[in-house]
Amino acid sequence: MKKAGKYPGDAAMARYLEKHGCPRSFAVVRMRFLGEAASPKFGVQPSRVIEQVWNDHLPTFEGEDEARAFFATMITLWNRMARCLTGVLVKLSKPKKLKTFDDVAAAMRMRADEISDGFLAGFGTGEEPGEPLAIPKAVAGLAALAEQLTKAAERLEEGKGAEDDLDPGHYIQALDKATREVEGLMTAIIKTRGALQSQTRGAGRQP
Repeated sequence: MKKAGKYPGDAAMARYLEKHGCPRSFAVVRMRFLGEAASPKFGVQPSRVIEQVWNDHLPTFEGEDEARAFFATMITLWNRMARCLTGVLVKLSKPKKLKTFDDVAAAMRMRADEISDGFLAGFGTGEEPGEPLAIPKAVAGLAALAEQLTKAAERLEEGKGAEDDLDPGHYIQALDKATREVEGLMTAIIKTRGALQSQTRGAGRQP
């Protein structure tokens, strides 16, 4: 595999995914990579995760050089998300400008997808043997937030936001609150996994 180069930036990576027919959004892919990188699963291979992001139907390449360049570009995103394992704070993708109920509904769906099809699809349930109870509890909290966001989006899409006699600003505040909670739970999971790995390595070095 070609050595990964410099990360091209979020906007360029989003265009790269679209250009290559990725069935998932940039927001979801980055969270999928983070979940996989942080997961307790043994032997996670970034190349295999990239294939799964494309539902095992990668783009058609004209030759080996193009294929290597593709994987090298994708690995820059993997490496960028893996930095969170070393203390870089987890940050979700910023939604586009939110002015209408439809804008907020789309952002809520994006958040729910980042959780469900992104982080949790990569990380798993957190119920593996030896995992601290805090991890499956945080995973359950993420799943609950995804469900809440989906239901809120459905309500707005059905036009019930106006019926609540509330302006979009009310729902934007709710989205911001949920975003902070999601980032906090993901960060807590990663920190707990990191502490567990450090303890395991330390125990392995003992005579």
